[in-house]
Amino acid sequence: MSLVYDLHVKSQAIDISGHQSPSSIDWKRVLAEGVSMAWLKVLEGQTSEDKSWREHLQRATDAGG
Repeated sequence: MSLVYDLHVKSQAIDISGHQSPSSIDWKRVLAEGVSMAWLKVLEGQTSEDKSWREHLQRATDAGG
């Protein structure tokens, strides 16, 4: 099996954490502007959970992401 990668394909991503209020992100607009990936912070260190990650994930999923 051989894998071929097109290194000329560009994608946009955003990085989301508890520093952004879940309601402050317009996920439909994010998708419309071509963002295809979102990094959601889940942990701070090894044990401290980011309290907003589940809501961020739900809102992004509801928007079609």
